[in-house]
Amino acid sequence: MRILSGVSIPLVLACQLACIPCFWWATVAAGEAIYQIDDGSMESMVGFGDSLAYADNNIVWLNQFSVQPGGQVINEVTVVLDQGGNESDLNFAGISLGDSLSVVIWNDSNGDGHPADASVLSITNATVQGSVMVVPVVPTPVSGSFFVGASFTAGYWPAGIDETDPDLSQRSYLAANPTSQVDLNDLGGAQVSAWVEDVGYSGNWALRAHGVPEPSTVLLLVLGGSCLLLHAWRRRRNFPSSRNPG
Repeated sequence: MRILSGVSIPLVLACQLACIPCFWWATVAAGEAIYQIDDGSMESMVGFGDSLAYADNNIVWLNQFSVQPGGQVINEVTVVLDQGGNESDLNFAGISLGDSLSVVIWNDSNGDGHPADASVLSITNATVQGSVMVVPVVPTPVSGSFFVGASFTAGYWPAGIDETDPDLSQRSYLAANPTSQVDLNDLGGAQVSAWVEDVGYSGNWALRAHGVPEPSTVLLLVLGGSCLLLHAWRRRRNFPSSRNPG
């Protein structure tokens, strides 16, 4: 365990385990996008620990992304809660099957890449079904810089972090309160509010998002394809032949 430094509250904010890293993979269809900055493994879990003094804690962890072509609408988020992949490992992290977890998408309204003043675009509430949560979210249009994260209350170490190289700085953020809820529209107002590297970690959250094209783009592609098919059909109908000399 490590002690969180640089903040006014002395909290145990990590539990490092000598566990075999878990790997998870996602497939993406042509024209869609996967947003990720982890390498598929998770080495540690982050949280307030199992002290009764922080039984009502709330931790929010999020990654910063920039929109990719074909990924202008986020429709799914993957959150890794624990390495072990079974219920006993979840319980060790202070998480039980059926617990509530919120997946949140924020807009970077001023485009500075910092989430302290980010505004919520959507919140999707889910229940914990296992260590790796693949959560279908409210389809959420994004542009420029945006943030994707999760919020969990009363866990010991709910947030999975990938600590193997390469580590991308100022991409993974933490906002947490030891005894109250974090205001999701004022992450900078949390008692702990910082990039992970500023509170003693070198790594990125094991958290990903899946994006699809915005509906207008899909409609244009469908209409464009239909026009091409119609044009080809007309050309075939009008092609000179012995039966249709044209």
